[in-house]
Amino acid sequence: SLITNDIVYEPHSDMIYASVPSVVGVERGNTITPIDPYTGALGDSVFISSEPSLMALADDGSRIYVASESTNLVTPFLLDTLTPGAAFAIGSGDRRVDDLEVLPGDATALAVSRRMGNTNKGFAFFIDGIQLPNASSESARYDRIEFGNDPNVLYGHASSLSERDFNAFEVDWSPTG
Repeated sequence: SLITNDIVYEPHSDMIYASVPSVVGVERGNTITPIDPYTGALGDSVFISSEPSLMALADDGSRIYVASESTNLVTPFLLDTLTPGAAFAIGSGDRRVDDLEVLPGDATALAVSRRMGNTNKGFAFFIDGIQLPNASSESARYDRIEFGNDPNVLYGHASSLSERDFNAFEVDWSPTG
């Protein structure tokens, strides 16, 4: 058994990857740990960040983006080398990740739903860790996000407001937004 904050199954390598919190201890805490889905055997744990939490897998199997629950950073975990890439901030101050999704077909592009405390602070969009200028209003309160078939449409659900608060948003991925 292993305490985890999130898990993802990566079909190209046929492995499960877990974000493991610090409470687990020195050997595996604050890591990404691979798990063989057939035997349950744990692979070598790799330090990723302080309190790794939510993860988002790129559909090409090249990386997993890992949010830190104790900082405003997201770190890409590169699956070909099993090493962390350069972490990047999702905004200033005490912002944290509510949800994150990799753009289908582009492992370098990431959508993030942000919060401060218990208040959602809108979406931000990143390419190679650089925030695009087209973030949504901080009054947007969508804490769950998902792409569908069209990579220019992001769906958002505000579970904190209502079970019925579900919307679609057009996303401009150009660097000038």
